[in-house]
This record gives sequence, C-alpha cells and structure tokens, in this order.
Amino acid sequence: MMRLVAIVLGAIFFAGCGLGGPPVRMPRESPSQHWGQATVVAPQLYERGLMLAGGRQRHVLSNRPGVTSEPVIVVIDGSGCGSTVVKNGDGSLNERFWGQITASFGAQYRIVSIEKAGVALFADADDGGPDCSALYQQHASLEERILEQESLISALVAERPELAGRIVAIGQSEGAVVAAFLGKNSGLRAIGVLSGLGPSQAFDFALMFRKRSRGGNPSNIEASVESCLASIRDILSSPQRTDKFVWGHSYKRWASYISKPVSEALAGSSVPTFVAHGSEDSSAQIEGFDYFTG
Repeated sequence: MMRLVAIVLGAIFFAGCGLGGPPVRMPRESPSQHWGQATVVAPQLYERGLMLAGGRQRHVLSNRPGVTSEPVIVVIDGSGCGSTVVKNGDGSLNERFWGQITASFGAQYRIVSIEKAGVALFADADDGGPDCSALYQQHASLEERILEQESLISALVAERPELAGRIVAIGQSEGAVVAAFLGKNSGLRAIGVLSGLGPSQAFDFALMFRKRSRGGNPSNIEASVESCLASIRDILSSPQRTDKFVWGHSYKRWASYISKPVSEALAGSSVPTFVAHGSEDSSAQIEGFDYFTG
C-alpha cells in the first residue's frame, strides 16, 4: 500500500516537474554503449542487450520495443541477484516493483530497467548470498550500480538526444540509494527515492538491532547493538571480500553502501527529488527518513 500511495503522490510531483515541456539539450558524446535488437520476452515486455564500456553486457527490460516519443522512467529495483521481473513456476510473471510503476505510468512513459551483472533474466532470489553467481558478486556494489544507471541514461540519450532532461529515475530500497546518487546527471528531470533514505546502511542496521531487542534487558539490548557494530567493523576491515557474507550479502556489497552516506548524495544533487517511506518498513528504518525530512 505504501508504494502505491507513494507512486500516486510521486505522479503529482513528477507532473509538476514539467516532463512534457521542452527538452533540455546536452552535448552528444560518442557513445561507448551499443544496443542489441529488441526481443519480445513476455506480453508487453521487451529485452535489449546493452554493451557497456569495457565489453560488459547487460539485459535491459522495457515496455516498448525501442525508441519512442514518450519520456522515460528508469526503474531501479532493490537488492539481491533476482531479476527485475521474476517468472513463477507456472510460467506467469511476478512483475513486482516494475509492475507497479508500469501499471501506473506505462501508457504515458517508456519504462526501462537495466539488470544487475550476473543476473539471469526472470531468475528469482531472496538476497545476494553465496548462491548468486560469481559475476554478480564481483559487481555487487553501490559504485557499480551507479555506473550501470549512468551508462543506461547515457545510452538512452545517445540513441535519442531529445530525451536529455526528460528522464525520471525511480528507485526502491537499495535502488532508492542508487537513485539518490544520480542527482548530478543532466539527463534527468526528477528522481524518486522510495524506502531507502537514511544516513547510511550502518545506521539502519544498528537501529534495527536495537528495535528488535526493545522491551528486553538493557544490557542485552546493548549487546545486540554491539554485535551489529562488530559485524560492521569486520566488514570494513575486509571491504573487497566477495566470499564472506553477512545479512544476506557479501562484505564487498555492504562496505560500498556503508561507506557512502546518502546525505552526501542529496547535498550535491541538482535534480528535483521526491522521497517517501513506509512507517512499518522493517529493513530501511523510518527514523532515517525522519533524520532528513524532520
């Protein structure tokens, strides 16, 4: 329900950003990205290969087969090695966050999402643990996800220059953190940050451990928080480890998010940003949202 409400409120915000207005021109660079042919992978769902700089291939999903006249929404999903759209055992699709955005905006916008490295199309996964591919673990970091989104936006504008300044990026959970770091991209008109706003993920986890122990013996509460902080210290002592895991992800993944406060991204942003958060979210703490907006 929270996401649906946020999407409705976001629609009002994004409409106020004037997406239908004149495009903002930006210099056209020689793109290092190369698009493949669009392939129908499900009803109203298309996949195109995108070759990033350095020969890295990514799947890109869209509700349109190719270049269209509509403005674009870039959907940035949450954490883990699951696909943006998951195929159920009976062959039907679970479109998750992508589906909510497409249902609300798909008639007016071209909806686009780039898959993470090492993620199989339609594959399901609960987290980013050791069952994920080695390629995924190698690239599972905040820096890599930012680079993927920047590359996608650049490729979209290189393909159709009038899109510059007419692209909206909307992220949820981990994707919301990624979206917040796109605030200096001149290809964007607006950003949506849903349930991912907090000083850092270290703050979120320390607070979550404290709240889970609420009502217990004070010394046990402090011991619980200290165990969390000990894990964070261990993560930061081995920030490149892709073979050591805690809380469903590798040390490398956690270190990249813990060491990059979202406050830095928001302070340097030049793009209008809409933020929303669920008060009952058990992963991304509402107090982190209050820290920025209270």
